[in-house]
Amino acid sequence: MSTLDTIEPRFLPVLSFSVPAAAIASALYFLSVPFIVYTLIKTKPGPNRSIDTRNPNVNLAFDFGIGRGVAFLIRAILVNHFSTTLLTVGGIPFTAAMPGLCIQLAVRTRLWALKAIALGVELVPGRTIKRQVVIVNVVFLVSLAILLGCGLPLIIVGSLYVVNNPPGHPQHDAGVRYRLITEAICVVSVLCTLVVAWTSLQRVKRFDVARLRRPVHVVTKSNESNGSVDKDTSSTLEAATSSAQIPPFETVRVLMEGLTRLIIPCSLLVLARLIAGLCFLPLDTFIGIYPNEAVWYPFVVIPELLFLITLNLPRSYAFLNLPWPPLEDDVVETGKENGVVGGVDADRSS
Repeated sequence: MSTLDTIEPRFLPVLSFSVPAAAIASALYFLSVPFIVYTLIKTKPGPNRSIDTRNPNVNLAFDFGIGRGVAFLIRAILVNHFSTTLLTVGGIPFTAAMPGLCIQLAVRTRLWALKAIALGVELVPGRTIKRQVVIVNVVFLVSLAILLGCGLPLIIVGSLYVVNNPPGHPQHDAGVRYRLITEAICVVSVLCTLVVAWTSLQRVKRFDVARLRRPVHVVTKSNESNGSVDKDTSSTLEAATSSAQIPPFETVRVLMEGLTRLIIPCSLLVLARLIAGLCFLPLDTFIGIYPNEAVWYPFVVIPELLFLITLNLPRSYAFLNLPWPPLEDDVVETGKENGVVGGVDADRSS
């Protein structure tokens, strides 16, 4: 067991941590994992309800839910069994999860944007559908590269520098700067998501339902002549036909709820969490040590738990069940149709 003489003065606030509070927070984060998995299965379209490991909710469940639970469990153990190694093991996953939340927002924003573009909403005025898709994908890849390539390494290196070097040491000061740079990257990322979501919401509100695009289903002549269609094709056509029967105004409403129920509330919660983390950031101690827990838990932990709940409400993902028209330019298809009609008219006239 550690004594006061063996602990650096900057780490003494660890001994005043509330063990019950850390244990309750750890239990809540662990309980969020089955809730996330339930949402993952509930919102998956189609008859197959198995878990798709490529879904971002799986990463959220294991990287954030379990990671936060372990971090708070270590926080409770540190009170009676302090060590810098244990502090680092619990602190790095705690701080490194914030870029992950921004990535979760970016993934869902891209998914919603592609759905809106496919349905005919001009998120980028004056651009074709294919060009809008390219812009959305480029913006997503750039944000992903910045968060993963800059934010995540900086937060890990900064944590190691701060815990292993006393205040005033060049590496300690560099670690503090790295932490602030990462926080700034996350804040800018969330602000950009909010601006995109708010702008997209206004465009959806002004969207003319007469321009709503519907999926085009093609049945080959060979299948018609044989009178048989495979099971996958029939189930896909059946699901697409049922989704295509959604009224246009209902489609627009569901599309708007993807922003008002999912992306915008989650962005505001993450932004509140980031601002609170900056307000309680101790620059002279290790990342994750906040002496005033009575203020720290309500303003840091509660927004994260509300974020998990808001992010995983099944109703927020109703836009996934909307029809998915092809991401192709209607102008090209119309031109082809006009060419065929013109050829037929020319033959008739001749």
